[in-house]
Amino acid sequence: MNRRAFLRVAGVTALGGSAMLVAACGGGGGTNTTPAPTNAQSDVDILNNALNVENTAIAIYAAALKMLTGADLGMARQHLGQEMAHADALSKAVQKLGGTPSLPLPSYSKAIGHPKTPGDMLRLADTIETTAISAYLGAIPKLSDLTLRQTVAAIVTNEAEHLSVVRTALHLSPVPSAFVRGAA
Repeated sequence: MNRRAFLRVAGVTALGGSAMLVAACGGGGGTNTTPAPTNAQSDVDILNNALNVENTAIAIYAAALKMLTGADLGMARQHLGQEMAHADALSKAVQKLGGTPSLPLPSYSKAIGHPKTPGDMLRLADTIETTAISAYLGAIPKLSDLTLRQTVAAIVTNEAEHLSVVRTALHLSPVPSAFVRGAA
């Protein structure tokens, strides 16, 4: 499956950058040209998009449990648990705002495709982690609530950790750049 199809399934657009993260968290003198929304419905929409990415990651790591072995299997189990915690936190945040959390799709076969080897499965995990990072970096400056921005910043940090571990399993540089952008 190509990356464009994957992004379409995940329901996200690739936006963001490290400078927006700092500006959105209120910790720098940088300028943020993206105006933050002022209503809860906009925050619900943003969080539900993130929840769609998390649900896709959950499906990918659940599928990985059937294909990976050894340390890679342990990593997939750990990441699955953390992705489930992210989804739970996002669902609760959506409900707290009065919204209805996005439900998982009945099938993620389009997102998962047909990986044939453990390496294929790890590359798929690499793709979902990169997608998640991009989605979260794009979401942070758009959220109107500081607490939500902090939650999303904590999640994107964990996604970057996941990406580093997955890249190590793929025998790639775990930290290939000084800036985490999530862009492919």
